[in-house]
Amino acid sequence: MKALVFNCKEVSWGQPKIDIETKQRTSCLLVFVCCEERDSDKELKETVRRIKQLNQKRFNRKNIVIFPFAHLSNEIMQKDKAFDFISRFSSLLKNDMGIEIACLPFNQEKGVAINLLEKNEDVSFISY
Repeated sequence: MKALVFNCKEVSWGQPKIDIETKQRTSCLLVFVCCEERDSDKELKETVRRIKQLNQKRFNRKNIVIFPFAHLSNEIMQKDKAFDFISRFSSLLKNDMGIEIACLPFNQEKGVAINLLEKNEDVSFISY
């Protein structure tokens, strides 16, 4: 499992051909997450643990936006299994951290605008 975590000023998203309005979160973490074929509950729980740790030590954000993003690996999980994995990932983050979680549409066209913070420590890469 791989994740790229950004501390953001703002994230906005929508499906350009469907949505009239975009959804938006400010002062949030944006987590690009990739599920790999070999991933199990161990990798899932470790990734949640690490995101929680990063948030507590560095960011202290009350919102997380999850972006399913297969392009972080060339060993991606099958679509149906990955959808379930992302759903469980989202639930675990919400339950463990007690904060608001938004998940971008899985395996669909989407438009995303990201306003990143500029410091190097505002970006982290996780790989299990």
